[in-house]
Amino acid sequence: MMMTKEAILSEIRRAAWERGGRIGLAAFLKATGIPEKQILGKHWARWNEALTEAGINTASFKKPRTQEESVLEAFAQLVVRLGKWPTENELSLERRRDSSFPSLGVILCVRWATLLSTQYIISI
Repeated sequence: MMMTKEAILSEIRRAAWERGGRIGLAAFLKATGIPEKQILGKHWARWNEALTEAGINTASFKKPRTQEESVLEAFAQLVVRLGKWPTENELSLERRRDSSFPSLGVILCVRWATLLSTQYIISI
């Protein structure tokens, strides 16, 4: 069934209200049966955009779980050890070998402009 943008917004508000004011995409899709392709890529690029337009407060991160400096330092040390920019497989392998090494997801969240301008990489 095709739904209008306003009908989807109404469903978002209703579903969020039923869950105490917040709802994730997976829970929304399950609760409403609306196909994801009718929401993302058609009316909004990201779920948080739909939530914002529906007037739902989106979760904001007050502080990152991992300090960016520690991610940069670990990444830079791996670059030095390998003597080159690591591949995704090398990053994943390092994470398996050393559980304190940041995951690929954490590394990808680092602001690359910060990474490229930092003293860690410049000094390599």
